[in-house]
Amino acid sequence: MEVQIEYTFSNEENVYFALSIPFSYLDCHDYLLQLQQNTRPDVYFNKEMLTYSANQLVVNLLTITYNHPMNELAPGSCSIFEEKLHENMFPDGNRPIKINKPVVLILCRVHPGETSASHALVGMLNFLCVSDDPRAYLLRRLFLFMVVPMVNPDGVYEGNYRMDTFSTNLNRIYNNPSAEEQYTF
Repeated sequence: MEVQIEYTFSNEENVYFALSIPFSYLDCHDYLLQLQQNTRPDVYFNKEMLTYSANQLVVNLLTITYNHPMNELAPGSCSIFEEKLHENMFPDGNRPIKINKPVVLILCRVHPGETSASHALVGMLNFLCVSDDPRAYLLRRLFLFMVVPMVNPDGVYEGNYRMDTFSTNLNRIYNNPSAEEQYTF
């Protein structure tokens, strides 16, 4: 099915066309701040800097789980990162919590143009962080959720559809990443 769109441009207006509802790097940043401020104390929610992108944008890591008594949460490097921790990771010195639970790792916006993924992630995070839903409570009790809400912030910021700032499709290099070519990983 072919769709044609006609528009008459004038010199006095800015016009933007989008394939889907936009969700920018700043939208993500604002949403995470709002979520962090509104999450109740019975939900463990932590936002930390995973690394910087090649263009020095922050790549965040969210950790969500049940808010155990403090003696059960141990700050420090998480076992899934200890062996493969790159020098550019966690530049502010904070590390994910170490806890003996299965880890659910969720990566979002590897392809910058897939904005629907960010909207789906918002729904998932809102659900996981709600304190009065028994399903969300059970998921937090059973699992440690680690979420990277925007893997490719440079591509999102630059308006790319599939590539990062070096014209690389990050979805194709998981098995053979290069710190020089993909900077963040």
